[in-house]
Amino acid sequence: MKLMADVRTMASQPSGVGIYIYNFLKEILRDPDIELVLISDVDESGQMQEMKQKGIRVILYGERVFRSVGVFRYFSFVKKEVLREQPDLFWEPNNLLPVKLNGFRGKILLTLHDVFPITHAKYFNKLYPAYFRFFLKKSVSNSDILLYNSEETKKGVEMYAPQARKKASFLTYVIVPNESDNGMDDIQESGQEKKDMQMQDCFFYIGNLEGRKGTDRLLLAYEEYYRRGGRRKLYLAGGIKDSYIKDYMQRVQQVVGDSLQYMGYVDLKDKQRLIQKGGCFLFPSRAEGFGIPLIEVMQKNVPVIASQLSIFREIIGDCIHYYVSGQNEKEEIMNLADAMVLYDHGDIQVNHDQYRIVTEKYSSGNLGQAFLRYLHTL
Repeated sequence: MKLMADVRTMASQPSGVGIYIYNFLKEILRDPDIELVLISDVDESGQMQEMKQKGIRVILYGERVFRSVGVFRYFSFVKKEVLREQPDLFWEPNNLLPVKLNGFRGKILLTLHDVFPITHAKYFNKLYPAYFRFFLKKSVSNSDILLYNSEETKKGVEMYAPQARKKASFLTYVIVPNESDNGMDDIQESGQEKKDMQMQDCFFYIGNLEGRKGTDRLLLAYEEYYRRGGRRKLYLAGGIKDSYIKDYMQRVQQVVGDSLQYMGYVDLKDKQRLIQKGGCFLFPSRAEGFGIPLIEVMQKNVPVIASQLSIFREIIGDCIHYYVSGQNEKEEIMNLADAMVLYDHGDIQVNHDQYRIVTEKYSSGNLGQAFLRYLHTL
């Protein structure tokens, strides 16, 4: 079986969708009966280099692709290459497939991760929600099989693109490998001990820094926690996606000083170090398609404080601490600050057995094998 996949979100500083793709590709590589071909705009990331080092053929567009006109030029390139390669399966794991692959004789798989441009339009530019709504329907029509990362995403897609109900579908969820299986446990590097001590038992956040992720809410809640006398440090790890977050960071740093630490985008080693050394993970997101960081920190038995999203209830259940949603933004900020104080007082604990049950569900052995079995039915 020949499988061709569009992996452009894995090509440069991958997060979310890019990591989703990477973890499933690693499982696909275990199957000797699948010939894997990748197509991308560029190959700048370590994950892309790893694939090439393993002998996987990569077809490159040659320049980074961003939204708007560049996307359509890229998909014209994708269409040409798919028609030339004629794989048994073409996998578009990036939410949208805006072109119809006329002349392609195989089957098209489309992974859908969320419908946030419709349900949370305020976090996108003015034109993108209408663009997304239009091309969501087109993408569903252009595909043979729909893959979903959660039941919540499936329901959302079927609401806004009703033709999805008639398509074959499969629930992949999201593989979250335990990095200790890859030699990432107990990381020690020269000169790192002092930094590790500073991180010890801090609050921390990993993910893009943006409004949809609740980074502004987190910063204001931390300022409130500090004003109440809390002195546990807060480390933020991830790229700044919304520029105004910088203004929030500067404002809060004027109050808390170096108690707020911004690490920027972190590689796998630094992320694992933060998870191992940190004390409590904060995840105040306003909207999530899944929530990979939650599973990653639960693998290390880290206490979690998170917003009350229905997707978290689906994926994780009740084994983490949810702070109470407020009637308005100010009340929500106060409730998050209250939860930080609860952690200081020792009132947020980890149930190790519940954590283990949840994390094993999203292991590579479980979800990877299920996905491979499904591919072989096509």
